[in-house]
Amino acid sequence: EVGGGLMVKPGVTVHARNELRVADKGQLVLQGGAVESLRWVDVQSGGTLAGHGTVNASLYANGTLALSLDKPLVVEGSAKLSGELSLADAGKVRRGQSVTVLKAKSISGHFENDKISLASQTYSIAYTATSVTVTAK
Repeated sequence: EVGGGLMVKPGVTVHARNELRVADKGQLVLQGGAVESLRWVDVQSGGTLAGHGTVNASLYANGTLALSLDKPLVVEGSAKLSGELSLADAGKVRRGQSVTVLKAKSISGHFENDKISLASQTYSIAYTATSVTVTAK
């Protein structure tokens, strides 16, 4: 269980024998690294999974996913979404441009919010069966 903060840098993989739970006020920050679990990764209400990298398990997102505009979060299982989507960085996205922020084997559910505001830019959120994109407005 991640109850404080855990940063995972490039080339590093955190292995969880059971589920990996990001608890209320907990923060798991992927900086190009990976997390894997024999079961799943559970971002609970009040918890945050931030950045970009790989989740080698299914993902249950009841908390916040603070994702990157530069590189997507890649889930090597299913992603079940019900929390909030935010953006971890402003990036260089022009009006009308779409960016994939999450890729998964399958996606079900939706984030509670339907738009994001960051650095005086508003983004809409769109879903496919295997990805989540944001489009600058």
